[in-house]
Amino acid sequence: MLQVENTTPFKTAFALFTDQEGVDTVYPIIKGTFDISSELKPSNSQLPLVEADEYTGEPGESSIVRAAEFAPMKPATDLLLTGHAYPPGGRPAQRVDVTLSVAGRVRTVRVVGDRTWKNGFFGPSISDPEPFEKIPLIYERAFGGTDVIAKSGALAAHEQNPVGTGYLHPKGSKNFEGAPLPNLEDPQHPIQRPKNSPPTACFGPVCASWLPRRQYAGTYDEKWQKERAPFLPDDFDPRFLNVAPESQVFSPYLSGGEEVTVINASPDGRLSFTLPLIEFNVTIVIEGHDEQVEVNLDTVCIEPDDSLLTMIWRGRHSIDKKMLKIEKAVFCIKSSGIKDL
Repeated sequence: MLQVENTTPFKTAFALFTDQEGVDTVYPIIKGTFDISSELKPSNSQLPLVEADEYTGEPGESSIVRAAEFAPMKPATDLLLTGHAYPPGGRPAQRVDVTLSVAGRVRTVRVVGDRTWKNGFFGPSISDPEPFEKIPLIYERAFGGTDVIAKSGALAAHEQNPVGTGYLHPKGSKNFEGAPLPNLEDPQHPIQRPKNSPPTACFGPVCASWLPRRQYAGTYDEKWQKERAPFLPDDFDPRFLNVAPESQVFSPYLSGGEEVTVINASPDGRLSFTLPLIEFNVTIVIEGHDEQVEVNLDTVCIEPDDSLLTMIWRGRHSIDKKMLKIEKAVFCIKSSGIKDL
């Protein structure tokens, strides 16, 4: 029986998958949960690993709020932000910019109150935004959605975000009166006309069936069924494993020690902290032999509503035909920039 020795304060686990060549591979995982305050510290309640994608509503009809964490090693670091947009000072506002800055890379999403299209003498116009106290940062509030094609009656979906708001197919209805607009938008590409197709603006996980993530999944056709199944197809791209929007994927990996700033995603207005810098020793004992496994930081998730930061370190080690010969796994901290850790 596999023995696990975990001397860290964090949750640890193993995932077992075959790699692209069909070789059994073990992935040791460490998930650390930290309280966001003036000084980051490990939370007394460490969150368990997420076993399967968790959605805001029905799977396939809504967006992912927490992505599965029992997964192979990602080729780069995902940076995710969940929660709500809050106007500064707690005063209702018509619009506010939410900004996420990590390691000098900055992304801003403009959050606008509820509004609709209006038909006018000079063409469609946009109603004034309703003031808001908070708006969820989810894909349902970003540009996307579905529309009915006028002549055929067929349903057309926005391939980057089929659960969103504001998508109007070019051959759809010309009556825009009352049609809702997205609350979340790219400030560099605001929607101006009904048939505009601006980029989807959100900080959360991208579903596997949406573009651009879907294009990395590979080809699952008759040839794959005959020659490769159940293994991954030859054209599988590991970038499929990254779930963050492409502008929030960091390669090379983040390592800890990077400065983080989040603006207008909490009632406090501004959050600033440094990602914990922690090095681990992970050892797998196979048939009496110690095998060292390097782990990389492949997921960072900031949850300002709960004042939590989660970080996931993951490694990989090929163990073809030796799964039952693993005797022990040891997780320990090699060094840390956190006091008393």
